[in-house]
Amino acid sequence: MPTSSPKFIRFTATAVFLWLMWLIFAGAVLPGASIAVLLPEVYTGAAVALVIALLATDFFFTGRVASLLNPLRWGTALLFLLFYLWAEVQSHLQVIYLILHPRLPINPAIVCIPLEAKHEVSLTGVANGITMTPGTLTMDVDRDQGHLYVHWLDASTLVPEMAASAILGPWAKLWQKVVE
Repeated sequence: MPTSSPKFIRFTATAVFLWLMWLIFAGAVLPGASIAVLLPEVYTGAAVALVIALLATDFFFTGRVASLLNPLRWGTALLFLLFYLWAEVQSHLQVIYLILHPRLPINPAIVCIPLEAKHEVSLTGVANGITMTPGTLTMDVDRDQGHLYVHWLDASTLVPEMAASAILGPWAKLWQKVVE
């Protein structure tokens, strides 16, 4: 059984996905939009989507395209989004507290975060998620070992497993389930 869909199917899925994103961001799916105004957006979006799909198909859908239609995957993606947004809010509040505290009680450290990522997209997504939350910054990715080296503004532990739990929470495992 093949581990990924044929290139033509992945190309088509990439082009359709990009075209739909173009139409959404261009406002073509809003109620009351005029066909005469939107027709150039539809054609331009299709042309741009085809060109980008020709150049970047291997970066978008790397596995089986049919697995993207699984409702469980969509539910996991929604759950990931909720947990990640909650982690963002908590991180912002913690950094605001540290900034406004008169003594600036920080404990900066570089910690090693072990991950069980099977795919580079998983590893990259978790690394970017860490960097986007305030108070943490991914400094290096060790692909061979599956470790991330993270600068943590207020490190509560240097034990890798405990640091991973404190920094990542449940959103990283959910991200891995969505993309793998």
